[in-house]
Amino acid sequence: LVDHMGRDFTALYFLDGGTAPAQLPARDEAAGLALDTLVVLRPGAWAPSGPTAVTDPSGRLFARYGAEGSALYVLRPDGHVLGRSRTPTPGSARALVEAAIAAATQTETRP
Repeated sequence: LVDHMGRDFTALYFLDGGTAPAQLPARDEAAGLALDTLVVLRPGAWAPSGPTAVTDPSGRLFARYGAEGSALYVLRPDGHVLGRSRTPTPGSARALVEAAIAAATQTETRP
């Protein structure tokens, strides 16, 4: 998994054979925010076009992240989990990152 992560935020979409959120971008750089997308699949699950997809044959990644069915985890550039969603949409990852940045900015500007 780490081999597929860069130096930016990473959206991990876990797909368990169901339908993927439509239009998953491989990389989102709008508004100066860099967000890479990585899809983690169960064996035999449909892989969306665009983002990098990896298969989790043993189910260890699904178990480690507690991802049952479809789930989204957004990782910070340092690898820590920034946020998650059990009902991801195409805009979920960006919304989580923007909310975290806004919260950090508010904290930094308080006296």
